[in-house]
Amino acid sequence: MTFWCWVESAIPLRDVPYVQASATLLAAFVAISAFVSGIWFYVRVKRREAFKLGTELILQLSDRFATPKMHAARAKAAAALLAGSADTKNLDKVLDFFEEVGFFLRRGAIDAEAAYMFFWHTFAGYFGATTEYRAAARAAMNQDVWGELEAGYYTMERFEDFKTSGYKWRWAHGVAWKIRRLRLARSHPANPEDVRRSLRNDIEQTSKEAPQAPSPGVTVAP
Repeated sequence: MTFWCWVESAIPLRDVPYVQASATLLAAFVAISAFVSGIWFYVRVKRREAFKLGTELILQLSDRFATPKMHAARAKAAAALLAGSADTKNLDKVLDFFEEVGFFLRRGAIDAEAAYMFFWHTFAGYFGATTEYRAAARAAMNQDVWGELEAGYYTMERFEDFKTSGYKWRWAHGVAWKIRRLRLARSHPANPEDVRRSLRNDIEQTSKEAPQAPSPGVTVAP
């Protein structure tokens, strides 16, 4: 006896269409639920994979930012900026690095909050100290030099703004931030003292992390 024959024998004939319709709706509901669950699971897996890849990438960027050569470039660039000049060779290396960070941010390859946690306090100092330098470079080359760097700065600035805005809920701050962006009020003016403090801190950090030269007469094991 088939299922529907059993249904017809167990249920009055007049109620069979309603039972069939209910069974059809139930089957459709189960199919849709399975489809939605499959999509949700797929998206979740993809997000985890993207987060893993983004974490690996930002750790690689952090390692590159801490190499001896980059330490030397950062120390020289920051010292020149504090002295009121620009060490073009080394400063361009630092700005090019943040240009790369900005590119990965725009493409979604790295998480914006993670980039803020790793680079903001150093990035903000160089960004605030090189406003005129970058503007002169754009004028001289007649192109948008370090455009990704500026976009990356504004992206990360949102997290710094949240810390000082007084908003309790991040979603509320996000709405206010988007309104600010629509009004083109994208950035708070850089505080000169904060900029100088950031540059001095970067010099101290690169000096502490730089490998120490061996003392005279001391043989270093290979």
